[in-house]
Amino acid sequence: MMTTLMNILSTVTGQLGPAYDPLFYDFMVYAFGSIIFIIIVAAIIIPILMRRKKKKPTKRDDDTQVWR
Repeated sequence: MMTTLMNILSTVTGQLGPAYDPLFYDFMVYAFGSIIFIIIVAAIIIPILMRRKKKKPTKRDDDTQVWR
């Protein structure tokens, strides 16, 4: 287990510096950007959904609802 971890760590650190693989660098930027994008979108959408869920039903909403 420790050998596998060290192997992965040496591969990642070996990509930094003058001998880096451009494809590795591009993939890491893409992965990091995707994660940040998902976090930002979730930070925008979740409060909107939570606010909508807290809305109190009106009399009209009660009359039109089929199931309870």
